[in-house]
Amino acid sequence: MSAAVKEMPAVFRDGYERGRSIDRKLADDYVAYTMVGDPPADAVVAALAGLERSQAARFIQAGIENDERVLPEAPPELRDFFAGVSAPHDARFNRELARHGAAAFLKDSDMFLLSLVAVGLVENFATLIGQSFLSTGYTTQASVQRLRQSLLQVIESMLPGGLERYGDGWRLTIRARLVHAQARRNLLLSGSWDTAAYGVPVSASHLAFATAAFSALVLRGLSQLGVHPTRQQREGYIHIWRYIGWLVGVPEELLLNSEAGGLALLRVARACEPPPNVDSIIMAHTLVNSAALTLGIRDDEERRRKLTEYGYRISRALIGDNLADQLDFPRSRTTGLLAGMRWKRRWDRALGRISPTARVDNFMTLLDATEMENPSINYALPDRQYE
Repeated sequence: MSAAVKEMPAVFRDGYERGRSIDRKLADDYVAYTMVGDPPADAVVAALAGLERSQAARFIQAGIENDERVLPEAPPELRDFFAGVSAPHDARFNRELARHGAAAFLKDSDMFLLSLVAVGLVENFATLIGQSFLSTGYTTQASVQRLRQSLLQVIESMLPGGLERYGDGWRLTIRARLVHAQARRNLLLSGSWDTAAYGVPVSASHLAFATAAFSALVLRGLSQLGVHPTRQQREGYIHIWRYIGWLVGVPEELLLNSEAGGLALLRVARACEPPPNVDSIIMAHTLVNSAALTLGIRDDEERRRKLTEYGYRISRALIGDNLADQLDFPRSRTTGLLAGMRWKRRWDRALGRISPTARVDNFMTLLDATEMENPSINYALPDRQYE
C-alpha cells in the first residue's frame, strides 16, 4: 500500500496499484475518499437523531426554505450546513454556461434520460455504491419510486432557475444529500456494514463517480445514440453537474473540471474498484426492470416484457459486452442497434418529425413518469435501514 493512502478498504487493495499506474494522484484521492462520507451532512443527521421524525423534517424544511421563524430552534449543525450551501456561489455557478447545457438537455430530453438510465445509472451501480443502496432495501417498488425521484431531480435541475437558491432542483439535490447521510448513518449503526472491508457507505468517492457518470458518460452515450450537442452545450452540461456535485458534497479534489476530466476519473475509479458483486448485479437488473413500471406500463405484461428486453439490449450496446456480462445481462444481438437508432434520428430530423411540438410531447411524457402532478417534497428522512 502506498504511503499516500494511510487507510484503505480491503476490497480496493488489488485495484489501487492499477489505478495509480493510470493517474497516481487521482487514484490516491479516489481510494482515500472511499473512507470519507460527508462530514457537514453527517453532522446534521446526527444532531437530528434524537428528535421526532416530524420535528426533524420541520427543521430541514425550515433550512431549505430559510424560514427565520423556525431556524433559530434548529440544531447549530443544521444552521451551519444551510449557511454553507445557501451563500451566493457566483464563482461556482456560471448561469450563462449552465443555460447552454440545460438547453441541450431540454432539446433532446428523451435521449439524455435514456443515456442517463442505460449508461450512467447502470455503470454507477456497478461500483460498490450498489452494495450501499441494496443494503437500504432497494426492492422493485422502491426502485420505481427512487428512479422517479432521480429523474425529477435531474429534470428540475435543468429547468430555468432550477439550481438557484429556492429552485426545486436545488431543493431536491439538498434533500438527496441529507437522505444519503441518513442512509449512511443507518447502515453504520446497523452493525451489518464492514467499513474496513468496503469503506464508508455512500462514500465521497462514489458520489464523485456518480456525477462523472451522469455527465461525461451520458454525453458519450448521446453520441452513440446520434445526438451531438455543441461544444458549448457539452461544457454547460458538465458545468451543471459540477455544481450538483458540489451541492451533494463531492470534495474539491474529485469535483468535475471538464468532460475529459470526468472520463479520466471514471477510468481510474474503474481500475481501483473491485469487479461488480452480486449486489451490483441485483441493483442493475432492478433498475432495468423498473423502467417500464416507471413509465406507467403496469397492466400490459407483454408490452412491459418487450420494453424490458429492449432496455437490456440498449444498455448492453452502450456499456459494452464486458460490463454487461459482468452484470449478468441477457445475451442479445446488438449489432446495428445503435446505428439504426442514429439513422432514425437523422431521418426524423430531415423530415422535420422532431419538431418543437414533438419535443414538448416527449418532455411531458417524462414529466408524467416522474408524477409531476404531485410536486410536493417530503423532507422526512428514512428512520430505518430499509426504507
